[in-house]
Amino acid sequence: MENSDSETIIQLLQYYQSLEDTFNRKKIEGIEFNSFYLIHSIFGISETKHTQLLAFFLNPEESHGQGKLFLKKFLEKINGLQLNDPIDQYKWRVTTEDRNADIVIKAISIIGSEKISIVIENKSNEAIDQDSQLYRYWYEHIYGFFDRDLEKSQDRSKCRIIYLTSGYTDKFVCEISIRKPDFINLDYSILNKEKGFITNWTYFEDIKSWLRDCINAESLHEKHRLKLYIEDYLQFWDNTRFKNEFFMEGLKEEFNNNEEKWNSFIEMCQYKDGLIKDWSDRFAENLRKLAADSGWHFYRANNDDLRFNLNNGWNDIALVYEWKIGLTIWKGAGGKIKKQYKKKFCDLLQKHFNFIDGPLGRNDNYIMEYVQNSEMKFKTYEEFIWKANNEETILKNIREVFEALKNDQVESFFKEIDRDHPV
Repeated sequence: MENSDSETIIQLLQYYQSLEDTFNRKKIEGIEFNSFYLIHSIFGISETKHTQLLAFFLNPEESHGQGKLFLKKFLEKINGLQLNDPIDQYKWRVTTEDRNADIVIKAISIIGSEKISIVIENKSNEAIDQDSQLYRYWYEHIYGFFDRDLEKSQDRSKCRIIYLTSGYTDKFVCEISIRKPDFINLDYSILNKEKGFITNWTYFEDIKSWLRDCINAESLHEKHRLKLYIEDYLQFWDNTRFKNEFFMEGLKEEFNNNEEKWNSFIEMCQYKDGLIKDWSDRFAENLRKLAADSGWHFYRANNDDLRFNLNNGWNDIALVYEWKIGLTIWKGAGGKIKKQYKKKFCDLLQKHFNFIDGPLGRNDNYIMEYVQNSEMKFKTYEEFIWKANNEETILKNIREVFEALKNDQVESFFKEIDRDHPV
């Protein structure tokens, strides 16, 4: 990058910061109080939080007291989805972070054999697509659910992948996300988008429209607390769009038809994306070396799911590092066996891990959680990748765990579980 380009980028960054300062002053002066802005200002509303909120509404068993109202209105919004029986004639299950999928909605008809499966991939905060991400979710939650019937698992009237973005950028599904990963043995190399079972949704259009339909229901009267809560959430997205438009207008004014500045801005964005990818690859390579030195296999499912195991099987017991969750001990179908081995897990590993009695992120396959996970969890991928490449903490903690688990007792125990409980 030439010096003149660097100077232009620095000027743009400074101008962006001035826009941020101006917007924050305007917010203090003119925007009315909103509970979600308060929460966002203190804790930050991550993609995980948006996911949990949507799943709360969609789950008929949750404490919102509206039964299947939200779920019914949601299903009605999915163009082409067809239920042959009334919604009450299905057994519904809504999960989050289920084998890494953000939200999974599955149903089996009580009076027939009909099945419905919907996967929601939440990109509310514009996270980048991971390698084979949607393909893996399709394989786990749709193809497998439909008994490995390829035709049924591409039938848009019974299954759907909803790719949900904020709507303030033109973000669509990347091809890398729908390609088959190497570890899946199936003669179907890429998800067929022509079948129409992948649907693009946005918060600004589809989620707002869905929630508007819900709060107009008779059961939610004018002063119902849930209605007021949802209206705050809708306003949160309206104000998010307002901020985006405010910044776009400010940048437009700064560029003032200056193509050179615009090209420098594009270069800055591309450089940032490239840097994040390079740093992600570097971090993964450091983990691979750590694992090899300790006799573990390393598997990079995606940038959100980094695994270390002894037998090198996808569902084998593993150390899993996820920047949103931290470092855990995990196994496919772990929820079915972890209580059986609880005493031995605690006896062998309690110095470095705490046992998880219930589900973590509504996924019961997590068995134990690293005691120092407060140092291992991050709000955004960008924050994580910066720490991973500019501080030693993450690698230091994982190295210490490898050293602690490098003994015959742990190795024999892990192999015993995989042998006796294959998935």
